[in-house]
Amino acid sequence: MKESIKIETIQFDKKSQLKLIFKFVLAALSCLFFVIPPFPGLTRPAMNYLGVFLLIIIFMMIHIVADYVVIILGLMLMVVVGVGSFREVFSLFGDTSFWNLIGIFGFSAGVINSGLLNRLTNKLFSIFPDTIVGQVTAIFISGLILSPLIPSVTAKMTLLASFAVVIAQQHGYAKSSKEAVALYIAMYLSGYVFGIAFSTGGTSAAIIVGMLEKQKLNFGSYLANSFVWLLLIALVFYLILLQMFKGDKNHQPQKTTTTTTKTEPMSKNEKFTMWVLIIALFFWIFGPIFNVPSYLVGVVALCAFLTQGTLSTKEFKSKISWDMVILITGFMETAQLLTDLHIDTWLANKMAPILGPVVNNIYIFIPVLCLLVVLVRTFVVSEVACMSIFYALFAESCAEVGINAFIILFITLVISQTWHTSYNQMGFDAAQAATDRSLVEYQDIQKFSWMYIVVCVVIFELSVPLWHLTGMIK
Repeated sequence: MKESIKIETIQFDKKSQLKLIFKFVLAALSCLFFVIPPFPGLTRPAMNYLGVFLLIIIFMMIHIVADYVVIILGLMLMVVVGVGSFREVFSLFGDTSFWNLIGIFGFSAGVINSGLLNRLTNKLFSIFPDTIVGQVTAIFISGLILSPLIPSVTAKMTLLASFAVVIAQQHGYAKSSKEAVALYIAMYLSGYVFGIAFSTGGTSAAIIVGMLEKQKLNFGSYLANSFVWLLLIALVFYLILLQMFKGDKNHQPQKTTTTTTKTEPMSKNEKFTMWVLIIALFFWIFGPIFNVPSYLVGVVALCAFLTQGTLSTKEFKSKISWDMVILITGFMETAQLLTDLHIDTWLANKMAPILGPVVNNIYIFIPVLCLLVVLVRTFVVSEVACMSIFYALFAESCAEVGINAFIILFITLVISQTWHTSYNQMGFDAAQAATDRSLVEYQDIQKFSWMYIVVCVVIFELSVPLWHLTGMIK
């Protein structure tokens, strides 16, 4: 759905006032970059870029207006202060990456609008036993199937949450019970987290592809570097959730009962969408073999939905996440300008004495980066802003020792999904809203966040040989 600009209500207690004042002081200090002489090694446009970049990060931390509004204003300010001309600062809005996003989000809107995913999910839930083990299994598998098909985590979680809430109500699972917790964790991970393993599975994953545009990452090459993490994180948490019911005879799998409810035949839209889905996935995966670019696949699929009527003109306007298209493209621009102005090289040279011993050993770098991400996420609400910070800090220094920037961004994004505090994870807020807070309270699931962090660090260490094979580590 099209999201309107949200202005948060600020609680003006003493603590909130101090935090707000501190952030506005930081914003004021960042404006000094516009007037002080350039640091040695930086140009005037580079200094102005740093000032605007800090303002973007700070206002995303304050979260007064939506992130896409902040990025638009930030890019406009870059033009005003002379970072570059309008054509230079907004160059990617006419690039293939911009059209790739439109294709992906339009494709997702068409698939959702057709009703095919609801049919598929209902079918999956009817296959598994009507026990907590079967229900958790169905949610996990449904989430894995939906992950590459829907970039909107809100849509995925809303769909899976509807099943989780109905299951809890029908079976009398009390709020905060181990059954409700298991359903919630399964829904959160499969609806919100698993999608980042696919280039088409979420807006943040699309940002990674956009920031690394020169590497020409596609569906297949992205998944080749993330599938080990996806398989292991899904398997480990699936086993953790099942372990909660070990020895409980009431929750052992039972024989699946056949349902007498008749399924309505597939509609014309659903049949059409199924074929578009199959063809699009084929070319997203194998497109490079036939020299078919990913942006062309998405745009053609979107046009097919518009021509056939699966998406109307009105739905084209309202059901594509245009705010996310703007946000992602805007962050691509900031990443490109960071390189064009040689700020990444400057940062790498300045930070070399500190970062050198860390980045020289990938097995040390991984846990250090994860720890830093957890610390920064404690204060920075936006995971996109977090990715930008660590890209700026580590991209150049890691490149010098053969570590691809994909690893920095992917690890940062994965760890950014943590919910170790209740106030800094918008995914937790979305999940609570999707379930109407009927399944859990925050304290019921906090411990799983620390499990998630530890498990991810171990998986990243195990992924090093894979990243050597794919060329992400040289």
